[in-house]
Amino acid sequence: MRKTVVGAIAVVTATSVISMAGVGLANAASMLQPSAGSTESAVAFSPGAEAQNVQVLHDQLKTTFNQKDVSAVLTTVDQLSAELTKLRSPAAHTALSPSASTLSTKAQRQDIELKTQLDAGIADAVPATGLLDAVTGLISSLLTTLLSLISSLLGGLPVPGVGGGGGGGLPVPLPTGGLPTGGLPTGGLPVSTPKVP
Repeated sequence: MRKTVVGAIAVVTATSVISMAGVGLANAASMLQPSAGSTESAVAFSPGAEAQNVQVLHDQLKTTFNQKDVSAVLTTVDQLSAELTKLRSPAAHTALSPSASTLSTKAQRQDIELKTQLDAGIADAVPATGLLDAVTGLISSLLTTLLSLISSLLGGLPVPGVGGGGGGGLPVPLPTGGLPTGGLPTGGLPVSTPKVP
C-alpha cells in the first residue's frame, strides 16, 4: 500500500510539473508573437540586410546627385529617411553596436538637414544646378557617413593578419604544428598530423 501511495504522489507531481512547464512555454511563445494590432514585423532585425538596403540608397543618392536630378535626389532622401528611421526602432536599437547607433543618428540628422535645404531651395525657385551645388558638401558628408554606417552594420572588424598597421589585423596567435586535423583543410597553416603506430 505504501508503494501505491508514493507512486500516486509521484505521478501527480510529475503531471503537475509537466503541465506547469507547458503553460509556461505557451505563455512565452505568445509573448514572442506580435499582437493583431501590433505594427512590429515578425521578422527579426538583420544588420546585414539593413546594410544592403543602406548601400542601395547610398548608391542611388550618389547617382542621382551626379545626374543633377533634384526630384530623384529628394525621392532618395525620403527613402533614406524611412530606412534610417527603421534603424532607430527598438528591435534595431538592441541589435546595433554603439558605433552603428551613433552613425545612424548622425546620418538621420544629415538627411533631415539635406531635405530641409532642398525643400527651401525648391520653394525659392533656385535652379537645379545651383541648388545641388549648394548642398554638395552636405551630400558628400552624408555619403561618407552612410559608408561608415554600412561598415559598422557589417561588423567592421579587421581580419586577423590583414591590414591594420604594425602587426596587421587582430592580435590572434596562429597555431604552430602538432594539431590533429582529421583530414580537414588547414588553409595553408603549418599543421602536422599525428603518426599512428
